[in-house]
Amino acid sequence: MRICNKPIRCRTHRAITSFILGIALIMVSFHATAEVDEVELGKPAGYPKCKYFYEYSSNQKCRVHSFSNPVGLKVQASVNKRRLKAVEVAPPEAKPGGEWDRYFASQRATSMMVLKHGEIIYENYQYDRNSRSSFRSFSMAKTITGMLIGIALEKGHIKSLQDAASDYVPAIKDTLWGDTKIESLLRMASGVKFSEASYGPDSDVVRWTKNAVIPKDTKAFAKTVSSFNERAFPEGTHFNYASPETSILAHVLRGATKRTVAELTKEWLWGPIGAQDDAHWAVAPSDGVELGDSAFYATLRDWGKIGVLLANDGKVGDTQVVPYDFLMRATDPKLVPDAFKPRVATPFFGYGYQTWLFPNSEKTFALIGVYGQAIFVQPKSKLVFVQTSVFNKPKGDPAFRDMIGQWTKILQQFGGVAY
Repeated sequence: MRICNKPIRCRTHRAITSFILGIALIMVSFHATAEVDEVELGKPAGYPKCKYFYEYSSNQKCRVHSFSNPVGLKVQASVNKRRLKAVEVAPPEAKPGGEWDRYFASQRATSMMVLKHGEIIYENYQYDRNSRSSFRSFSMAKTITGMLIGIALEKGHIKSLQDAASDYVPAIKDTLWGDTKIESLLRMASGVKFSEASYGPDSDVVRWTKNAVIPKDTKAFAKTVSSFNERAFPEGTHFNYASPETSILAHVLRGATKRTVAELTKEWLWGPIGAQDDAHWAVAPSDGVELGDSAFYATLRDWGKIGVLLANDGKVGDTQVVPYDFLMRATDPKLVPDAFKPRVATPFFGYGYQTWLFPNSEKTFALIGVYGQAIFVQPKSKLVFVQTSVFNKPKGDPAFRDMIGQWTKILQQFGGVAY
C-alpha cells in the first residue's frame, strides 16, 4: 500500500522516517554503550579533577579522576618486569557479552581482573580508564604496609613484634599508641578509643586526619597521637578498626629502616614481583611520611601481581618475598586469637595482620578499601579477584555485597571453596 500519493510527499516522508530511525539508532547505541551512572560521575565533563582535598567525598563528578590520578612519592617499576599472561582460551563466563561482562557493566567499577594460577582469565575497564591507569588503594594499602613490616622484621630492622611502636618512633613515647606493641597495631588491637563510624566534622576520623593536611608541621603527627589518650579495651584483646594504627606502622617502618616507605616498597615488593608500572605513595603534607593506611596507587595488572604473590604464599618463583610465617599469621584464621576470628571480630570478617579474613572453610582473605576497592585471594585454588571502584558510599554500599557474591560465583565456577 502506498502511503504517499505525490513524489514530493514521498520524499518528505522518507526523510522524516530516516531521521526518526537515525535518532532511534543513536538512542539504542547510547543505551548499549552507556556505563552505569556515567553522567553523575562526570563523563560529560571528561571526568574532571577535584579542586579541594577530599572533595570526592561530596562531589561524585571528580571521584573517577581522584581515584586514578597518582600523587606523591614514586615507586619505580621493576627493572625485571613480569608480564601477566592471559589464558589461551577464555571460559564462557569471561567472553565478551558473558556473565562477567554483565556483572562489570552493572557496577560502578573502574577496573576488574580475575586470575587463576597467575594467569589472567578476565580483564576490563570503564569510565575511560585503561591498563595504564593507576588506581588508589584506600585501605588496601594497609596490607601493603603490613607486608613491609613483616619483611622489616625478617631483615632485622625490627627486633620483635612485641616491641613498642615508640621504640622506633621516639616522638610518640609515653602516649597510648606509642606504648602499644607492633603486633597489636597489626591486629588493630591497641584498645585506644577511636571510631571510624562517623566522618562528621567532630569525628575521630577528621580529628586524626587534620594533622596530615597541616603543611610542614613535623610535630603535628605526635601531637595528634597524644590527643587520643583513653583506652576502651585492654591492649590485644579486642578488634577495633582504626586507620591511625596503620599510619603509626608507616612511621615505625621509617624509624626502623631510616628509609622512606616508597624506597622499601620498590626494593622489597615492586622489584621482586616484577611490577611493570610505576606506583605512588601519597604523603602527609605535615611531615612527608607516606599515608600507609590509605593512599597507594598502582595499575590493575600490578595489583593483580600482589594478589598472585599472596596466593603463592608470599613467593615469586623460588624466592620468598614476604616471610612465610609472618604471612600465615596475617592471613590464616586458624592462627589468629579467638577475638580476631571471622564472625567474631566482625559479624562476617575476621582480621589478621592488616588483612581481612573470610569465614570460608578454606583459607580465604582480602585487601579491602572504601568505595569498592578489593583484592580477594584463595591460595589453595590459586584464584584472585581484583576490583577497583567508585561506589556511591564509602562503606555499606549494596554494591559491596554484589562484589562478594561475584567472588563466591568465581570460586564455585573455578574449583575454589566458596563457603
